[in-house]
Amino acid sequence: MKKIITIAIAALVCAPAFSWGPRGHSTVCSLADRHLHPSVKKQVENYLGREIPFFSVWMDEFRDDPAYAFSSRCHTFPVDADYKYAPVEGKMDAISLIESAMAVVKDRKNQTDSAVVVNLKFIIHAVGDIHCPSHVKYTTLKTGFKVIPYKGEKKQVSYHSVWDAEIIDRRCECLSPEELARNFDRLDKKAIKEIQSGTLVDWANENAAESYIIYDMAQEGDELFKPFYNPAWPIVQKQITRAGYRLAKILNECFGK
Repeated sequence: MKKIITIAIAALVCAPAFSWGPRGHSTVCSLADRHLHPSVKKQVENYLGREIPFFSVWMDEFRDDPAYAFSSRCHTFPVDADYKYAPVEGKMDAISLIESAMAVVKDRKNQTDSAVVVNLKFIIHAVGDIHCPSHVKYTTLKTGFKVIPYKGEKKQVSYHSVWDAEIIDRRCECLSPEELARNFDRLDKKAIKEIQSGTLVDWANENAAESYIIYDMAQEGDELFKPFYNPAWPIVQKQITRAGYRLAKILNECFGK
């Protein structure tokens, strides 16, 4: 089974993009870590050798390694004109990567430890990716433009990168991911359970339906300042919080809790 899953994954190709920066991904993992069942946390750490935040950006760091080249383009997911997940036949995306990785982890008794470890790392990173507003591949919106990330600066950056890292880094440069996770983790059990309900596709569709508005918030060449960053921050906080709770749910379910 391992060989079948591995070959199936490696044979598929998808489109390049970076993701939440180290602060965002580490915050997702730190929040998830707070909601792992104790026995699941122990099992995950036994496989990884460390706590999950340590591997939060592993998938970005190894995207150019030939052994993991197939995953380098699997950080986004496509949607149709109605903002619904629309997988392309023969091409893997972030959703299908997570699904494949979950299958390996759930089948861990028939897998090598190394296969389980790699697929855990895919899950740890890609769940964060599917919640990033700029990781929705819209077919009807102009998304590939550049802006000046802060008023007065000269260098232009991709608008995509603003949502990946600029917003959270500028707002929270004095806080560690652990501190951010502790501050984000304020919901009661009922609210958390509601966030954790649904499927990967439901979560992807939710992100797509809510995040198209970011392309009304800036245009090519804009100088971004408080009128942009102030309303952008709650969107980032909401999505990172959702990703953290949902990553915990996926890991708990993969290990039977």
